[in-house]
Amino acid sequence: MRASQHPAVVEFLDRFSAMMEPEGLPRPAGRMLGLFFVDGGPFTAEELSERLQISRSNVSTTVRLLESLGVVHRTRMPGERTDRFRLHDDPFVPMLQASVMRANRMRTLVRECRSALPASLKPAAQRLRPLEQFFGHAAEWLAGMAGAWPGGRRPRG
Repeated sequence: MRASQHPAVVEFLDRFSAMMEPEGLPRPAGRMLGLFFVDGGPFTAEELSERLQISRSNVSTTVRLLESLGVVHRTRMPGERTDRFRLHDDPFVPMLQASVMRANRMRTLVRECRSALPASLKPAAQRLRPLEQFFGHAAEWLAGMAGAWPGGRRPRG
């Protein structure tokens, strides 16, 4: 039995993907990422389609998303023409970097809103200030965590 077929892993993939969805990762991407963590890989597109019970076009879309996040990369075995996909050796730093960028985008959004408010809405601008500070601190904390991770580097963002 493959690890991905064990009932505990099937449940893990379902729950992991459900927990990643609010973080902006579609369920198929969450399931695929969970599969890479559990089963390692590398996998062909056909193997991913079979194991995750999703279409080849969905595999292609999902792999491109995970590649763009820096957590999965494409490889080929010597003598083969088929692409295989595997988990990045250290996917955690790219995941943290993505979180830093999201926190910075939120901080910028709040800051822009605050600065666009007229003086007559000063109380609203003041109420938004802690939210701006929160996202600023979150970005700094996550960047520090990425930098402290073994093999990590200080993320941009």
